[in-house]
Amino acid sequence: MFFFLNGFPHCYWINIYIELEKKNIVHFNTLSHRHFQKTVLLIIVCFVCAGVFVGVNAADEKIYEINSLKDLTDLRDAVNNGNAYKDYIVKLNVDIDLSGEANWHAIGDDHGVDFTTIFNGTFDGQGHVISNLTIDDKDDDYYDHGLFGATDGATIKNLVLKNVNAYTVGGSSSSRSIGSLIGWMKGGSVINCSVSGDVFGGNYA
Repeated sequence: MFFFLNGFPHCYWINIYIELEKKNIVHFNTLSHRHFQKTVLLIIVCFVCAGVFVGVNAADEKIYEINSLKDLTDLRDAVNNGNAYKDYIVKLNVDIDLSGEANWHAIGDDHGVDFTTIFNGTFDGQGHVISNLTIDDKDDDYYDHGLFGATDGATIKNLVLKNVNAYTVGGSSSSRSIGSLIGWMKGGSVINCSVSGDVFGGNYA
């Protein structure tokens, strides 16, 4: 028999033995040989169970790794085609220079009415830097601008943005939003992130 404590399985009987020993009611070295064998067997079973449960958790974890600019733009294109990456952990493994992107199209570009193109996962920058983010929105008609345009319940953490230059005049929509890290955010959290640069917009900057 085992139970969970702090996310790890623990044997019921072994914990009883340990508590009894602490109270000087029984000692491991005075247990009968048969009890000792049972205790050892329970320890082995617990370690096997722990290995199984840890393995299942690791296998179930959904991870998307970014190792290049292409990986980042592939993520962006997938989100903007309706994959919100819910329950995913996106890990940035390298610094990325966006100077080759004259007008960055956001990850999650339109929260709209049905929240169809939003990011809903966890993005972990792991302390890496994304530099030279440029948004020059003079004519684009999508709603949300930023590295992430629209997020819903997402977590963005451990990321540095340097030399941001973001600009929008509103185009044909009166409800546009623009930001450096996130243009439009519903719920979620931003943890341990920093930004340097300039952002200019209208009503929702």
